[in-house]
Amino acid sequence: PGLPDVLGVLPGGILLGVEVKAPNGRLSPAQGAFLEALRGAGAVAVVARSAAELDEAIAPYLRK
Repeated sequence: PGLPDVLGVLPGGILLGVEVKAPNGRLSPAQGAFLEALRGAGAVAVVARSAAELDEAIAPYLRK
């Protein structure tokens, strides 16, 4: 429990973890803790409720 729905690698070898939720969906405590652990390790960890939200979160990493 808690592992993000999508894992990927951004340019520069940065790990990406995406938790996909419905517009009103909420993270479980385990999911939130795992995303925080990823961030603490230098990963980009986001909750995405739409493709636009994900695009906005990763855009800075794609334009470097």
